[in-house]
Amino acid sequence: MQMLNRVSRRALLKPRRLEGPLAIRTYHLFTFNPSPRPSVCLQRLSNLQPVWRRSFSTTQTPTGKLRNAISKARHDHPFLFPTLLIASFASLCWLALLSYDEYTREEPDIGVFPPAVERHLRNAIWHTEIKPEPGIAADSFTRAIAQAEREGMDPFSPEFTGIHIRFAAALERFGQAKGAVEVLDSLVNDLIERIEDIDRGRVTQRNAQATQSNVIQGRDKNARSTAEGSLEAQENERGRLLKQVIECKIKMFQLYESDYIQDNASAKRVIDEAMKILIESMHDPKGLQFDENRAGISADEAGALLTEVGASNINWGDFETALEIFKLALIAVRKANEGKASCREAFTLSNMCGAVSMMLDSPNPVIDGKPATQASIKQARQIMAGWAQQSLRCAQAVDHSQQDNLCAMAVITSWSVMASTLMELGDLKGARGMWEQVIQRSESQPALKSLVTIAQSALKEIDNKEKR
Repeated sequence: MQMLNRVSRRALLKPRRLEGPLAIRTYHLFTFNPSPRPSVCLQRLSNLQPVWRRSFSTTQTPTGKLRNAISKARHDHPFLFPTLLIASFASLCWLALLSYDEYTREEPDIGVFPPAVERHLRNAIWHTEIKPEPGIAADSFTRAIAQAEREGMDPFSPEFTGIHIRFAAALERFGQAKGAVEVLDSLVNDLIERIEDIDRGRVTQRNAQATQSNVIQGRDKNARSTAEGSLEAQENERGRLLKQVIECKIKMFQLYESDYIQDNASAKRVIDEAMKILIESMHDPKGLQFDENRAGISADEAGALLTEVGASNINWGDFETALEIFKLALIAVRKANEGKASCREAFTLSNMCGAVSMMLDSPNPVIDGKPATQASIKQARQIMAGWAQQSLRCAQAVDHSQQDNLCAMAVITSWSVMASTLMELGDLKGARGMWEQVIQRSESQPALKSLVTIAQSALKEIDNKEKR
């Protein structure tokens, strides 16, 4: 009996370790047993720890997947991953900067047209410059003009008249020169009508102001200053419109002379009208102060206009008129440059030489309104040689950095005129020296290279004359 008790105590002191489901069930039985008095065996079994626990979750969380992907990328691509990381960070910074700029920057106020008008103009310019479509462009310009009238824009403002001018330029680009002339002619008529209205209003306002001044006799200075300011504003507007009329007529003149129309009679009529407006706007026409006019035309602009008119008269065969116009252009050009040498001055002098040369070569030359004689022809050639020398000196006096094609053309014309003049006057030795200088200086002066062939032919002609 005692032996059995001893064996049982040994068994209790050294319990057998359970495995498998039995161990788990025993563990849970002991852990969750509600009995307030557990047995000694169960107390000892409670000290046993389970060997393993089963994981009931087999899927990875998103965070774990991202962590594994990053780890794999860093392991597989040690250089590419940092590069992509830095690029992503830079992209985010750039996006943040653009967003900040987009929401905080104040857009410049560049639109001077109402939104509807601007939309039609954008469409017109797109189909003129980017994707040329003459029909769509013309329709868009027409819609823009009509919409501007509905929006209540001032029909004589620079913006509104600029639509007409741009419309004419688009028609010229598409080869519709006659349509461009019609648009400009309609604009000119409207501007002239507005100028006449301003003149009538100024006369009426001046008369009213004179009457009021007689009544008030200077008691109301504010009213007088307001009236003077209104007259000054009207004078400025009149000058701006007058200048625009002259510019439109010059453009019409160029279109009439172009290959699209070739109407010299209309071109001459239009340019004569422009010259008449310019002369009438001058404060002192007899003094030939071209920069002092009410149209806002500068002396340089007047010189360019006169030069173009003179060249047109040469094309029409009216050499005497062309010479007189070139003389006026020379005065305007010298006034614009304040007496300093310029390529335009040299070019104008060479044009004067060319006009005289063509006049003397015509079948029945007329000098100063009289039929040319041998004496008058000789005198004209001497004067022409003097102008050619002035043109050369003027072109050489211009700084090399400021020389342009006008200087080159002046040099070419002056050299050939001087050499041919000496030959016509019988100075074969002087003519030979001029043509030889052309060949010698052609290397240092590129403008003379085009005269090398002419110089060689002229030297052969001089040799033949000397042999006779």
